[in-house]
Amino acid sequence: VKEVIIHPKFNPDNLASHDIAVIILKRDVRLNDYLRPIKVIDHDFKILETSFRQLPGKLISTGWGTKEPPSRFPIYSKVLQEVDVAPVGVTKTDLTDQSFRDMLISDFNMSEEIINFIQANNSNVLLTQGAVSGTGNCLGDSGGPLVYYEKGRKPLLIGITSYAVGGEKLCKGLAGFTNIQAFRDWLAPYL
Repeated sequence: VKEVIIHPKFNPDNLASHDIAVIILKRDVRLNDYLRPIKVIDHDFKILETSFRQLPGKLISTGWGTKEPPSRFPIYSKVLQEVDVAPVGVTKTDLTDQSFRDMLISDFNMSEEIINFIQANNSNVLLTQGAVSGTGNCLGDSGGPLVYYEKGRKPLLIGITSYAVGGEKLCKGLAGFTNIQAFRDWLAPYL
């Protein structure tokens, strides 16, 4: 690594706010069958703001995290894990909708206090849940990609794993991803 450029509004006391950085490498990466570049979402792809919950394609998150809620000594995966996730909402728009807030309370046992914290501090986050019950992102997955696959299109990087939510449902449900589209202007010089 040659340089790490952290978003100027990143706050280590609120890890889910402006949770994005750019890593500049010392040399080019050698591409092969397992390592290829991916297209990063741009401003023209409007579906995240207008209908994230009804995405017609598939979302996949990958990471090296734990498979179970962390104990005192978490055991991270030695194999890259992949999980299908389903879109739940966009905090910037959906948390103002009372029916959406009620769904988070009933389906994810979230308190109003947590919802208010997320709304106040995470205006640029995509919320997802495991597409299969009992699956989701976990400790150690942070920084991993959220990739959108739609038939007839190339894969598209739309998010970066930021955090998992859930108390006893941790690692089996709700996760927050930094919405890359919200940071396209800041990322532009590096793409």
